[in-house]
Amino acid sequence: MVRAIPKGGAKRSGHVYVGRNPRHGQTRYGNKALKCNEARAGGRTLREAHECCVMAFAVWLAARGQYWLRMEVRHRLKGRVLACHCPDGLPCHGEVLAALANDGEATTRALRELGSGPSG
Repeated sequence: MVRAIPKGGAKRSGHVYVGRNPRHGQTRYGNKALKCNEARAGGRTLREAHECCVMAFAVWLAARGQYWLRMEVRHRLKGRVLACHCPDGLPCHGEVLAALANDGEATTRALRELGSGPSG
């Protein structure tokens, strides 16, 4: 489960912050693939920008070089409530992390397919 941190708010005790904001303790789980404001520059709506960012993060996470990060996510985030600054109701890279942590086998298969692209 991913909970939104209200603008100007603080993460709740027991939640694991997975964002990039240094004020909340920037983590290695932050979306490094594409920032939403970069995605918005292409004329996308806020929802489209979030979808684009989540997809870019999933592709990045699926890369061979991220194997150890995927293993860490499965170990450290399983069963935890994740916190990010994405507003409730919008796609968030934390959802990818939560899926990987809690249903790692299915998510790994999906990430593998995503990483292979349309050509196989």
